[in-house]
Amino acid sequence: MKEKRKKSIINNTAPSTIISFRYAIIALIIALILMFIIPKVLNYGPDSINTPFDIQMSYISYTMQFLILIIASILLIVVITKILLRDIDKWYRLSEEDKYKNIELLKKIRKKCFNLPYFFFTVEVFAPPAIAFFVLSITGSHSVIMIAKIIVLLTSFTALLAVVSFIFSKELYNEILTKTYVEGFDIGMKIGMRRTMAIVVFPTFLAAILLTALIGYSASVIEQENILFNINNKLLLNTFDKEKIYTEDEIYELAKNIELYKNTDTIFILSEDNVDIVKGENKVSYFVTEYIKQIADKHDGRIYDSYGVDTQGSSIKLKTSDNKIYYVGIIYDIVSSMAGRFLTITSIFVTIITGIVIYIYGTALSKSLHQIYQGFRNICNNSDKTTLLPVVSNDEIGDLVMAFNDIQKLNNNQIQDIQNKQNMLIERERLASLGQMVGRNST
Repeated sequence: MKEKRKKSIINNTAPSTIISFRYAIIALIIALILMFIIPKVLNYGPDSINTPFDIQMSYISYTMQFLILIIASILLIVVITKILLRDIDKWYRLSEEDKYKNIELLKKIRKKCFNLPYFFFTVEVFAPPAIAFFVLSITGSHSVIMIAKIIVLLTSFTALLAVVSFIFSKELYNEILTKTYVEGFDIGMKIGMRRTMAIVVFPTFLAAILLTALIGYSASVIEQENILFNINNKLLLNTFDKEKIYTEDEIYELAKNIELYKNTDTIFILSEDNVDIVKGENKVSYFVTEYIKQIADKHDGRIYDSYGVDTQGSSIKLKTSDNKIYYVGIIYDIVSSMAGRFLTITSIFVTIITGIVIYIYGTALSKSLHQIYQGFRNICNNSDKTTLLPVVSNDEIGDLVMAFNDIQKLNNNQIQDIQNKQNMLIERERLASLGQMVGRNST
């Protein structure tokens, strides 16, 4: 009764619709999560997104960029799913009488159901980062560092998306394979246990490693940026008085006498139409100048150099005797390039170690299963009637080996019983023949 009440996953809905809908929902959820956490993890400047400043820098707002990415990704998923599963949809629309008449169509459907989960997994991992890279590259002042961070963060989430989609979609594909099963059909491209484990497990570890690295890096940046801002802001406040009216020469002279906290820092003076570097060699970007003019005053003069870049600064607004506005600012790096390289190398090293461990464990698991498979093949071929497999693990593989050994023993007993019965029949026939021969001789 339970089996009768159990409903089909597919029912009357086209498989491509169900699969694309599931993929789209998962993609939408992850995209929305990313939209909210990227500014925090990558340390975007306050008021730098979804504002007129954001549109001035990037042509389109942050939210609009994400909407483009979401819509493009979902459309890509739907289109690819509809195209690749059109044969399966066609088969499901046939009547029950016609479904099993076209053997070639059945073979094509089964081949796709075996192979498509792995194809969609690859698309889900790499397509969204590729689309994001294209969108970020053509929209505004996005630095290479910021794009790299977003791609890393996005790839970690799309890897999780692909794993979740792979697991859930397999249930639906399995139902299709069950409905289309005919003995003797080819099972398509064979996927080893190592590859399956790598597909399911490795992306999860990779995502965890990347997220942990980025979040840890972001936390260290936030702690360091507050310290450096307070130091450099104090330098400016000790040198200049916001309420005082200065001449242009006085501003330049006082700025030149500021003793920088680090030799790598840069002092600059921004007027209405010009930027002058007083000390240092770093260039002052268009992002910085506009952020100072439009936003910095709301946040005690703190300034940011582009989105997601670990270069910040402090500024002070001054007035001159001819009613002009000048800004004196200090630009400094929050984290050294050495720290970024160390974090990158560490992440790569941990990823490689994780991949090796998964490969070794997958290989051992694959060998154990292949040994059991070979044992069953030997039973079917009557080539090995006595060998029992050693139980070397106390998990499900060990249970499977013990079950195989029980089957092997039962098979041996049945074979021995058949042989004994055959021997008894042969002996009876021999005795019967002997009796007939004695009877003829006696007559």
